Amino acid sequence: MNMNIVGLAVGALVIGGVGVTFLKSEEPTNRSVDGHSTPKGQAFAPKDIKLPAFNLTEKRGEAAYTENCAACHGERTVGTDQGPPFLHRVYVPGHHGDAAFYSAAKIGVRQHHWQFGNMPPLPDISDGTMKSIIAYIRGIQSVNGFE
Repeated sequence: MNMNIVGLAVGALVIGGVGVTFLKSEEPTNRSVDGHSTPKGQAFAPKDIKLPAFNLTEKRGEAAYTENCAACHGERTVGTDQGPPFLHRVYVPGHHGDAAFYSAAKIGVRQHHWQFGNMPPLPDISDGTMKSIIAYIRGIQSVNGFE
Protein backbone atom coordinates (compact mmCIF):
# COMPACT_ATOMS: atom_id res chain seq x y z
CA MET A 1 0.00 0.00 0.00
CA ASN A 2 2.79 2.47 0.90
CA MET A 3 4.47 1.76 -2.44
CA ASN A 4 1.26 2.78 -4.23
CA ILE A 5 1.19 6.09 -2.37
CA VAL A 6 4.86 6.71 -3.13
CA GLY A 7 4.26 5.88 -6.79
CA LEU A 8 1.30 8.26 -6.97
CA ALA A 9 3.30 11.02 -5.28
CA VAL A 10 6.21 10.59 -7.69
CA GLY A 11 3.81 10.56 -10.65
CA ALA A 12 2.13 13.75 -9.43
CA LEU A 13 5.51 15.46 -9.06
CA VAL A 14 6.54 14.46 -12.58
CA ILE A 15 3.26 15.65 -14.09
CA GLY A 16 3.47 18.89 -12.10
CA GLY A 17 7.04 19.47 -13.28
CA VAL A 18 6.07 18.92 -16.90
CA GLY A 19 3.15 21.32 -16.49
CA VAL A 20 5.33 24.04 -14.96
CA THR A 21 7.91 23.60 -17.73
CA PHE A 22 5.18 23.94 -20.37
CA LEU A 23 3.72 27.05 -18.75
CA LYS A 24 7.15 28.63 -18.39
CA SER A 25 7.84 28.04 -22.09
CA GLU A 26 4.74 30.09 -22.97
CA GLU A 27 5.62 33.09 -20.80
CA PRO A 28 5.54 36.45 -22.55
CA THR A 29 8.96 37.61 -23.58
CA ASN A 30 10.48 40.31 -25.66
CA ARG A 31 13.23 37.95 -26.72
CA SER A 32 13.60 36.22 -30.01
CA VAL A 33 13.43 32.46 -30.27
CA ASP A 34 17.22 32.24 -29.91
CA GLY A 35 17.14 34.32 -26.70
CA HIS A 36 18.68 37.55 -28.00
CA SER A 37 17.04 40.93 -27.61
CA THR A 38 17.79 44.42 -28.80
CA PRO A 39 16.91 47.87 -27.40
CA LYS A 40 13.31 48.97 -26.85
CA GLY A 41 11.96 45.45 -26.54
CA GLN A 42 12.78 44.53 -30.11
CA ALA A 43 13.42 40.89 -30.86
CA PHE A 44 15.57 41.93 -33.83
CA ALA A 45 17.13 45.12 -35.14
CA PRO A 46 15.32 46.42 -38.27
CA LYS A 47 18.53 46.25 -40.31
CA ASP A 48 18.78 42.50 -39.59
CA ILE A 49 15.38 41.69 -41.06
CA LYS A 50 15.27 40.06 -44.48
CA LEU A 51 12.70 41.52 -46.85
CA PRO A 52 10.94 39.53 -49.55
CA ALA A 53 10.41 40.74 -53.09
CA PHE A 54 7.08 42.36 -52.23
CA ASN A 55 4.13 41.96 -54.57
CA LEU A 56 1.70 44.87 -55.07
CA THR A 57 -0.54 43.87 -52.15
CA GLU A 58 2.45 43.59 -49.81
CA LYS A 59 3.78 46.98 -50.96
CA ARG A 60 0.42 48.54 -50.14
CA GLY A 61 0.53 46.70 -46.84
CA GLU A 62 3.97 48.09 -46.08
CA ALA A 63 2.71 51.66 -46.53
CA ALA A 64 -0.41 51.00 -44.45
CA TYR A 65 1.61 49.19 -41.77
CA THR A 66 4.04 52.12 -41.56
CA GLU A 67 1.14 54.55 -41.19
CA ASN A 68 -1.00 52.54 -38.76
CA CYS A 69 1.10 49.93 -36.97
CA ALA A 70 4.82 50.78 -36.91
CA ALA A 71 4.60 53.28 -34.05
CA CYS A 72 3.84 50.38 -31.69
CA HIS A 73 4.95 47.26 -33.57
CA GLY A 74 8.14 48.71 -34.99
CA GLU A 75 9.81 49.22 -38.30
CA ARG A 76 9.77 45.96 -40.27
CA THR A 77 7.64 44.37 -37.51
CA VAL A 78 10.45 44.21 -34.92
CA GLY A 79 8.42 45.64 -32.02
CA THR A 80 9.07 48.64 -29.78
CA ASP A 81 8.71 49.49 -26.12
CA GLN A 82 5.04 50.19 -27.00
CA GLY A 83 4.12 46.90 -28.68
CA PRO A 84 5.33 43.40 -29.47
CA PRO A 85 7.23 42.19 -32.52
CA PHE A 86 5.40 40.15 -35.14
CA LEU A 87 8.62 38.19 -35.77
CA HIS A 88 7.88 35.81 -32.94
CA ARG A 89 6.43 32.31 -32.67
CA VAL A 90 3.34 33.79 -31.01
CA TYR A 91 2.32 35.45 -34.29
CA VAL A 92 2.91 32.62 -36.75
CA PRO A 93 -0.26 31.68 -38.67
CA GLY A 94 -0.75 28.50 -36.65
CA HIS A 95 -0.93 30.45 -33.39
CA HIS A 96 -2.46 33.79 -34.41
CA GLY A 97 -4.14 33.36 -37.76
CA ASP A 98 -5.13 36.18 -40.08
CA ALA A 99 -8.53 36.46 -38.37
CA ALA A 100 -6.76 37.45 -35.14
CA PHE A 101 -5.15 40.40 -36.93
CA TYR A 102 -8.51 41.50 -38.37
CA SER A 103 -10.11 41.22 -34.95
CA ALA A 104 -7.30 43.15 -33.25
CA ALA A 105 -7.76 46.04 -35.65
CA LYS A 106 -11.55 46.07 -35.43
CA ILE A 107 -12.18 45.51 -31.72
CA GLY A 108 -8.78 45.73 -30.05
CA VAL A 109 -7.06 43.07 -27.95
CA ARG A 110 -6.73 42.49 -24.24
CA GLN A 111 -3.13 41.97 -23.16
CA HIS A 112 -2.42 38.24 -22.98
CA HIS A 113 1.04 37.36 -24.30
CA TRP A 114 2.97 40.50 -23.49
CA GLN A 115 3.27 43.26 -20.92
CA PHE A 116 2.52 46.19 -23.23
CA GLY A 117 -1.07 46.74 -22.17
CA ASN A 118 -4.25 46.38 -24.18
CA MET A 119 -4.31 47.25 -27.87
CA PRO A 120 -7.05 49.75 -28.70
CA PRO A 121 -9.23 49.16 -31.77
CA LEU A 122 -8.33 50.87 -35.03
CA PRO A 123 -11.82 51.09 -36.55
CA ASP A 124 -10.84 53.33 -39.47
CA ILE A 125 -8.74 50.60 -41.11
CA SER A 126 -10.74 48.91 -43.87
CA ASP A 127 -10.80 45.16 -44.45
CA GLY A 128 -8.91 45.69 -47.71
CA THR A 129 -6.20 47.64 -45.94
CA MET A 130 -5.97 44.97 -43.24
CA LYS A 131 -5.61 42.31 -45.93
CA SER A 132 -2.62 44.24 -47.31
CA ILE A 133 -1.10 44.76 -43.86
CA ILE A 134 -1.43 41.07 -43.06
CA ALA A 135 0.15 40.13 -46.41
CA TYR A 136 3.08 42.43 -45.60
CA ILE A 137 3.52 40.93 -42.11
CA ARG A 138 3.23 37.35 -43.40
CA GLY A 139 5.73 38.07 -46.17
CA ILE A 140 8.32 39.30 -43.68
CA GLN A 141 7.59 36.42 -41.32
CA SER A 142 8.02 33.88 -44.10
CA VAL A 143 11.46 35.00 -45.31
CA ASN A 144 12.67 35.26 -41.70
CA GLY A 145 11.62 31.72 -40.76
CA PHE A 146 8.38 32.45 -38.88
CA GLU A 147 5.82 30.34 -40.75
